[in-house]
Amino acid sequence: MGISHLLDIGQCISCQYSALITGLGIGGVAIALAGKETVENFFASFTILSDKPFQTGDVIKLGETEGTVERIGFRSTRLRNLDGSATVIPNQNLVSQNVTNLSTRDTRGIESSGQYKIWYYA
Repeated sequence: MGISHLLDIGQCISCQYSALITGLGIGGVAIALAGKETVENFFASFTILSDKPFQTGDVIKLGETEGTVERIGFRSTRLRNLDGSATVIPNQNLVSQNVTNLSTRDTRGIESSGQYKIWYYA
């Protein structure tokens, strides 16, 4: 169905073409704005899958959130926190913020508020 058919239909129902074209333009902008975050998350997932800053099973830290990566999807990534709860983070947030991959560290340790520090090599 081409544009000429739409114009013929518009003539039959006595529609104003400028109003019809304006309505289609506004509708297109509304759909584009509504899908903006979905498109951002979709492209961010390709960035994560191609750059591979972390993989499933890695322990990562994003701000105050720390956990094991359970699933990397096209919209979001699921982390399992240390207390057992699940956190779903949009991929756009993972790409736009600093992510620390704790699984790739050479050493791990516990630092107490006192004078003792315990470190071991993984």
